Formats: sequence, C-alpha cells, structure tokens
Amino acid sequence: PTPPRVARAATLPLQGRVNISREVESDATSLHWQDGPDLRTIRIIALPGLPMKLRTLLAAIVLLSFPAVSHAADITGVPKIREGDQIQIGNARLRLGGIDAPAVDQLCLNTKAERWTCGAAARDELAKRFGSKSWTCQTRGAVDRRGRTVARCQADGEDIQRWLVSNGWALALTRISRDYEADEKAAREAKVGMWQGAFIAPWDWRIRNK
Repeated sequence: PTPPRVARAATLPLQGRVNISREVESDATSLHWQDGPDLRTIRIIALPGLPMKLRTLLAAIVLLSFPAVSHAADITGVPKIREGDQIQIGNARLRLGGIDAPAVDQLCLNTKAERWTCGAAARDELAKRFGSKSWTCQTRGAVDRRGRTVARCQADGEDIQRWLVSNGWALALTRISRDYEADEKAAREAKVGMWQGAFIAPWDWRIRNK
C-alpha cells in the first residue's frame, strides 16, 4: 500500500497576552508579549525629555498597529461536531488548530486493502469520546478561508487535538505547531485509527475531491 504523505501548512499569525513596561533610565518603552514559550519584546526609543505619559501613549499606539497581538478569548459549551476537526459551539464555528482530520467523505484502506469511511469514523469517535461534554476553546487570533475561528480546545482537562492525533484520527500540522508531532509518531507506530492501513493525507484528499 502507498505510505501516507505528510504535508505542511502556513504559519498562523502571532497571538498572546501583552504587557507594557517602562524603562525610565533609558528613555525607552518596551512592549512585551508571550508567544508560546518565547517572550517577544519591541522597544520604542522616545526623544529625551519626552513626558512619561506621552511615551506610554506612544507605546499604546504602536501596540494597536499589531492586530495579530491580541487577547485570546474562551468559548465554552457542548459542541456540535461537524467533522473530526470542525465543531460549532452556539453561533461560533471553530476549526481545531494545529491538526488536520479527514473530511467526512474521505476513504482509507484497512489492512486487507478494503475501503472504509475513516473521515466519518474520526467524527464519530470524537463525538463518542467528547460529544456530550462541555468544551473550553481558546481562539488563536485567526480565521480560516471558510470563516471558521481557529482554536485549541479542551474537555475534562484533556487536549482535544492531542487526543485526535494520538488515536490516529488526525495528523499534526507541524509548520503551525509541533505540539502534536510526537503524538502522531506514537499513533503511526501503534497503527491506530487511520494508521491501521493506508490513506491519503487529508489536505491532499480535499484537493483531489473538490
């Protein structure tokens, strides 16, 4: 059977919490925000003798010019599961970030080279495991091309994306996040979910079956 192919996806915009700190002794204002494990900093050098209030205002203006740097918002509730990586909570349509699950019409091959509906199975297994639970989803400051908000979700303290990847119902998108790379490797070695046989990567399936 043809081995599964893994592709890459575009990096999402920067997101995170922002704080403003002032360095009086150097007549500079620094903007700091947390970007995953990294602390990012922008330093604004003001004219000597410029009042502190004016320097702070200048920092705020510069901060507003970076729309990708924003506070993440939480969306909570029991979801309607549309696909393995697409849900709806209330009026919010969400795309689970950092992973790619097969579309509901995608077919895979099992160990006997027989076709099976792996996309529908990914959706159904997710619904069986978490469908009746309340989810908490943190938005990622981005919207995909179909207008869905990209989010990272949890239920009962468990990372939904990690569960999908580790059980073979989704692939990690490593150019967006390497958080699930090890989980994908473990699923591949255990031959669980889609890895029990052969399949086309979800992004390639969608291109071929438009």
